[in-house]
Amino acid sequence: MAEQLRPGVVFAGYRVERLLGAGGMGEVYLAHDRDLPRFVALKLLNRVASDDDETRQRFLREANIIARLSHPNIVTIYARGEEQGRLWLAMAYVDGSDLAAELLEGPLDPERAAAITADLARALDYAHDAGVLHRDVKPANILLTAQPREWALLTDFGIAESRHEVRGITENGEVVASFQYTAPERFHGEARVDRRADIYSLGCTLFEMLTGAPPFADSDLPRLIYRHVRAPVPSVREGNPALPAALDPVLAKAMAKNPRARFATCTELSVAVSEAIAASRPRTPAPPPRETHGHKTISPSRHQATPPSRPWTRSRSMLVLLAVALLAGAAAAAVGILTTLTDSGPHGTAATSSSAAVPSRRSASATPTTISASAGAGLAADGCQSRRTPDGVTGTDPGGIASGPDAILAFEYAYYVLRSGIVAREFVAGDAANVADSAKIQSGIDSLPIGTRYCVQVSRIAAADDDHWAVKVAQQRPGELQDVFTQTVTTRTVGSRTLITSIVEE
Repeated sequence: MAEQLRPGVVFAGYRVERLLGAGGMGEVYLAHDRDLPRFVALKLLNRVASDDDETRQRFLREANIIARLSHPNIVTIYARGEEQGRLWLAMAYVDGSDLAAELLEGPLDPERAAAITADLARALDYAHDAGVLHRDVKPANILLTAQPREWALLTDFGIAESRHEVRGITENGEVVASFQYTAPERFHGEARVDRRADIYSLGCTLFEMLTGAPPFADSDLPRLIYRHVRAPVPSVREGNPALPAALDPVLAKAMAKNPRARFATCTELSVAVSEAIAASRPRTPAPPPRETHGHKTISPSRHQATPPSRPWTRSRSMLVLLAVALLAGAAAAAVGILTTLTDSGPHGTAATSSSAAVPSRRSASATPTTISASAGAGLAADGCQSRRTPDGVTGTDPGGIASGPDAILAFEYAYYVLRSGIVAREFVAGDAANVADSAKIQSGIDSLPIGTRYCVQVSRIAAADDDHWAVKVAQQRPGELQDVFTQTVTTRTVGSRTLITSIVEE
């Protein structure tokens, strides 16, 4: 076996910093990129593995598959090659750990498990729509960024299969994926699997996140296979009695023996999990906003909901925007904009259109509590163009409360332009289960550098569904390239007001 590379050694143009991990197939190193000022994860096969034709094909397959998948929850590949008889890949370095290591400490908080599931669902649905099945979804292939801005990334597509390929690499019907997470149909060599096999594996992974152990953990291989094929899905409450009973039917559907009985997409599973967890939380209705001089003001009790166990909803996602400096009087300006966004029009409907909200930004003489034009200048990230369609909206508009997209825009505007956690929380329902209180939102706001620009893209997830939205946020810090984060946001309309009820990071 080849000797491990030492720190400072240059391999294929990459300067090795340290060893990240090693196994029977090779090693992964932290290395300096040969072209850009960043770290990469340099993955090397040892010479024995590189000389094995089947292993070589799998390694090259991983590079080919990931190269055509561009998603914030899939680890990016930068380059590949062969050096000194060893195949290598240069991939994005994720500063954090993997899910398998996290689970050594026991089960995860349900909200955290739901957020990780949402990340993976978005990545898998994207890959499936591109014609790629992962086929090895398991905790060891899920990377988690460091807290407090944790999000999950899917890696190791080495045994993935493209639906456009007729012939597989493994000629003898071998099931390569880890058996503890393998769908029943995978054990029938003649069966052609589809995306629902990955949904099953995601269900097994979610089960382990919630209980600390996979649903079928037998060490005896024949018995393990039998249980996947024949045994009913155990209750998560057997492993963790504190979990809500509503999770059992969700997991049972995700891991149904018949693929046709499972969820159609990973996102459907993710939404069902979030709703089951949210439904188990006690709900305290928020009092109606107080009226003062004909305008609605901020009701302090709306920001006293019990915060979730992690900052904001996996606080990394809505980090996008140009941070305007908080000068003297900025709090009054925030309240003024909030009043503009939530005040009712002459017929009792919310005045939330772009034309209704913009004057408060452009007319400095309208009232002492409005924001001047300069406060909103230069907000949009590169390539951000404002547009609105029946199924979504893109841009940096102030938004409002007339619809789901307006509420999401308003939340972002309050977060990044007004820099006020209190105002942002006004666009969140009082019973929202996984959105933190205004203080934690404010701590996320304060972490952003001045000069960050942003762009929000909101699109309907399903036709005629006005409550579930796919949100993409592009964040551009000064002097840096854009980062793109994705979310699933749920909203609820009561009367003329639409508020956010859930934000799940993808």
